[in-house]
Amino acid sequence: MSTASPHLVEALSAYRHGEFERCLALLDALPPSVQQDLQALVLRINAAIQLDRLDETIATLSELAARLPDDPRWPRMQADALNRRGAQRREQGRTQAALTDLRAALALAPGHALADYNAALACEDLGDYAAARAHLERHLLQDPQDGLARLLWIDLLGNTGDAARAERELDALIEADAAPRGERLALSLARRERFAAAATELEQQPLQDLAIGTACVERLRQAGEPESTRRAARRVAALCADDGRSPWLRLEFAAHLHLDPVPMDRAAQSEQREAFAQGLDALASRWDDAALARLQPALEQAAWSNFYLAYQGEDDLALQSRFGDLLQRAVRHLSPGLEPGGSRRPGPPRVGFLGSIFRDCTAGNYFGAWVGLLRRSGFEVHLFQLGPSRDALTERLTADASRFHFHEGPLNELARSIAAADLDLLIYPELGMDLRLPPLAALRLARRQAVAFGHPVTSGLDSIDAYFSCSAMEPPGAAAHYRERLFTLPGLGVDYPQPMPAPTLEIGELPAGPRVLLPHSAFKLHPDTDAVVAAIAARCPDACFVLFEGGPPRWARRLRERLGRALDAAGADPTRQLRWLPMCDRRRFQQINRACDLMLDNLHWSGGNSSLDALANGLPLLTCRGRFMRGRQSAAMLETLGVAEELVASDADDLVQRALGLLAAPEARRALRTRIETGLPQLFDAGQARAAFVAAVAHLCREAGAAAP
Repeated sequence: MSTASPHLVEALSAYRHGEFERCLALLDALPPSVQQDLQALVLRINAAIQLDRLDETIATLSELAARLPDDPRWPRMQADALNRRGAQRREQGRTQAALTDLRAALALAPGHALADYNAALACEDLGDYAAARAHLERHLLQDPQDGLARLLWIDLLGNTGDAARAERELDALIEADAAPRGERLALSLARRERFAAAATELEQQPLQDLAIGTACVERLRQAGEPESTRRAARRVAALCADDGRSPWLRLEFAAHLHLDPVPMDRAAQSEQREAFAQGLDALASRWDDAALARLQPALEQAAWSNFYLAYQGEDDLALQSRFGDLLQRAVRHLSPGLEPGGSRRPGPPRVGFLGSIFRDCTAGNYFGAWVGLLRRSGFEVHLFQLGPSRDALTERLTADASRFHFHEGPLNELARSIAAADLDLLIYPELGMDLRLPPLAALRLARRQAVAFGHPVTSGLDSIDAYFSCSAMEPPGAAAHYRERLFTLPGLGVDYPQPMPAPTLEIGELPAGPRVLLPHSAFKLHPDTDAVVAAIAARCPDACFVLFEGGPPRWARRLRERLGRALDAAGADPTRQLRWLPMCDRRRFQQINRACDLMLDNLHWSGGNSSLDALANGLPLLTCRGRFMRGRQSAAMLETLGVAEELVASDADDLVQRALGLLAAPEARRALRTRIETGLPQLFDAGQARAAFVAAVAHLCREAGAAAP
């Protein structure tokens, strides 16, 4: 080592004594020319590796590789570091960034078995199953006895359309006692829809990998398996209960609050609701300050939403408020000190929008126009889009905003970024569909916070000050349904662009008789609606009901069974009268609308986007007002079009009578089509809510201390 570098000698001594932070500090203090000394670079790499500073390790290895292109050690070490960073980024949910690292590792070291395995996992996360299989094939060539990889291979067989082979290979692996016991096998069983077996595997075997165990719980949750989800979540939560490792809170939510998306009847739904209330009691007693203080400070811990609760048709204010209080108790420990404090920065009123909906989707089309409207009205508008999705609509809204923030990293980083924007008002267009949003909303990241009706039910959070809804859709006394202060807007509440009508085409899958469109998702279709469908089917035996096979297979099976049972009991023919179509794009969906004779709304939660698509294509829509805004959306649309007298029923029995009358009267249906199509300009792009929305936002910003724009 050069005698002209005493500080380098001191850095080496610090490294040998395990003082790695001091070693790097001494290296940073060296003159730039000495920092580039090969010995200094090697020492920096070793110290950074000891501290798990992968960014610094990778950058320094890249310098060494460029300096010594004929030395094979540095590219291999760089590939190892890239593989480790890629695996870490995947665990953080930064899947695309992880895949970039892993492919860079493979470019430096082709045949890097671990990088191929991790790349297969990342590609699977992204839904690119063909690429995942290619990476896994290369991994298994080098390590054919890797039981975890063989289980992943079986999962990929199922995801690429070879379900029968996947079942055979899984059974063979289990019989040969070659399948790793525990969480990875449980995940594979869950993916094969062997839900009870997956939960039993988790309960009976030693568990080590928290990430895979959590993935298994998530798979069961997404499948809508309440009992198996609760069992599995309790077992995996035990892995991390002692030290509060992430995602303990989320597992606790799954163990106590998971709801069945497709209950078989009203009684089962009531039992689920009671179990939910008892789960809130259990969590409130378990989550004391001592338990919460042990949590890792990551908001992902509390990524949870009671999405299916609102579809039960009951008043959710009390349960949502209890949940909100519980959530806020937790997030204070997960991300403390972010409340806005100090004096407000000068400037125009600052408004932020936060969600994952600023793309081509239902909620994006509902609320996207608000961004440009506020900026044109003199507000400084910050748009925060949660990844991974962005598209052409995202780019248009980016141009409408004053500042655009695209975020795929940890939620705590996003929370700090929002708090740093010093917003007067932060608006969540929806709370409930994206599980990452409730823990953010439970914090106070702006002086005032509001939620809109993308998921039309109270947030239950006292950190949310205002709720934007539609005056025509709310019942009398609606303010009592919300913990937030209610602001109602006229019309649809938004500037919804009118969809282009689809051409009239014959849909070959549909019979020639009267066609009743029932386009609602399986989790939305309330058990009370079954009797309405059955009564119409029994008294109009030529009619067929057009439904869609969406969601996990379990949902479709349960809905088929439930509706089939109702039609059988009424003397109708479920085999002939229930016509199930595959999910399709919006254009095809509109064509199906035009080919039908009538749309039947769901009880308790009416159509929103599906109703607008039906009306845009002139399809008469029969509905019945519910107790809450979420069951009155279609009725408000029909009133705007001037056809409510014919198409809004007083109760379920009246709904049946009106449907039978219209199915027997094609001339009446044609007349309604004409009236609907004539009135569409009053419904779409009407803009009645613009001034009211801007005024409400300005009012909330003034409360926050901002001057008028």
